[in-house]
Amino acid sequence: MTYLVATTEVIYDEQDLIKMMLATGEYGIHGHPISHEAMIEFVKDNEWQIEHHLFLDKFDVPCQISIKDEDGTDLFFAKNKLEIK
Repeated sequence: MTYLVATTEVIYDEQDLIKMMLATGEYGIHGHPISHEAMIEFVKDNEWQIEHHLFLDKFDVPCQISIKDEDGTDLFFAKNKLEIK
């Protein structure tokens, strides 16, 4: 079996990320506190939703997401249960 692997890297600026979080109304003054953990969760949810919308709902392909800090330290990793046969 032959298959292709496509990788996308998205880099979030912390200030832009905070603005995105505030714009949802779920975070900030009257919402959940904006912490490092909340930022990771926000990025995970946002990127995972993009992967499902673009690929998983249309094709039977495996998908994974990993989040790292600027030093390359792993902060989060997940993948769907689909396997290439």
